[in-house]
Amino acid sequence: MGSKLKSSDVDVVTSMASPLRFGSDCTGLGTDTLAAKELKLNFKKVFGSENDPIVRHHLKTSPGMRPEKLFNTAGKADCSVDVYCCGFPCQPYSSAGKRKGVEDKRDLSGTVANYITTKQPTVFILENVCGFKQGRQKVEGGENKSEMVGFFDFLT
Repeated sequence: MGSKLKSSDVDVVTSMASPLRFGSDCTGLGTDTLAAKELKLNFKKVFGSENDPIVRHHLKTSPGMRPEKLFNTAGKADCSVDVYCCGFPCQPYSSAGKRKGVEDKRDLSGTVANYITTKQPTVFILENVCGFKQGRQKVEGGENKSEMVGFFDFLT
């Protein structure tokens, strides 16, 4: 599954003339921005989305953390980016919860899949619980198919 990033790859990215365009849904505290800064990447944060008002306040007021556009709901961005990051809600798939999958109103897997397929970022980084795979498999046999089913088969 994919190749490891080498230090020479980072050197190429950090010396690019045009900044990488970053975007994220379910931005949280902005760890994608922090990672890009730590790697000294030439980037700009085009958009972010976060539904927690306290976290949105942090993103708006912390130096260097505010994206150009900040939405309170995922899936609102209408632009393409080079790097798309999303840590979409795990509750629909977590073994600690009821594991309703796509039937859970908090499930954003279809929103994430839609952004990736329509905007086609060069790179996408997604984070979720290991139950996501099992939740998908459980749903595949039923009537309620997620927009993600089949989309991420190459990742597993």
